Amino acid sequence: MRTTNSNTIAVARLGNPCLAHGVGSTERATAPSMARWTMETKQCSRCGQAKPLSAFNPSPRYRMGVHCWCRQCQAEYAKMFWRGKRRVAKLTCWHARITRARDEGQKWLAGVDPQDAAYICGLVDGEGSFVAYLTTQSAKPRAHGLGIGLCLRIGMRIDEMPLMKWLHQFWQCGSVHSSRRSNQCPMAAFQISAKRDLVYRVIPFFRRFPLRAKKRQDFEVWQRMARLAFAVGARSRTFANCLGARNARWTDHDLVELHRLRALLSRVRGL
Repeated sequence: MRTTNSNTIAVARLGNPCLAHGVGSTERATAPSMARWTMETKQCSRCGQAKPLSAFNPSPRYRMGVHCWCRQCQAEYAKMFWRGKRRVAKLTCWHARITRARDEGQKWLAGVDPQDAAYICGLVDGEGSFVAYLTTQSAKPRAHGLGIGLCLRIGMRIDEMPLMKWLHQFWQCGSVHSSRRSNQCPMAAFQISAKRDLVYRVIPFFRRFPLRAKKRQDFEVWQRMARLAFAVGARSRTFANCLGARNARWTDHDLVELHRLRALLSRVRGL
């Protein structure tokens, strides 16, 4: 029977990195495993590359005193993690704003005076307009509903600025501004352009207090465009997509519907 000295085995284990870590003589070490257990290098368990120990952060929790991931992999993961944290925070704020806008819109609509509502409907029939336009020159709008502009606009002479301010107080949203074009008198205008205000205030208001004139047909097409743009914008703001890039786009079906509504709105206004 062949005998081996214990001191000889210890020296062999120290000289052979495979034996030093308990690899038997029957287990043949390949090149990656040799590089993984070499005292000067270590294989990153994330990217799989063998790198020097200086490329790893110190960590007493692991066998070799360094982290199992290299510094580059740790930095990439930390960047992705905190980016997801920020997106989750933004999504939480966005959903809170939408919920608040919906609740405030319902409460506001319940307290609207019918006489003021009748005056608003008459004013919009005469001086108002439901605006819809694309903000890009390309055939495809950008993501999140940002490629289409929608607003309710009421414009009059500059001496009607007090009325514009009253409209701002009535709707409790929107903005008032003045403008002057060449060879024209100054104008005062009130407009509501935030999509959440259009969906949760303007559309429910004209559903409850419908218009009487021809502009009612404009509103019926315009409100469908507003709901479509709002739905596309909300599609990306889901917690399932918080770690991904802007993966909510206008689908082909959405584009077909958008162009169909634009053509229908032009046809209605041309009658």
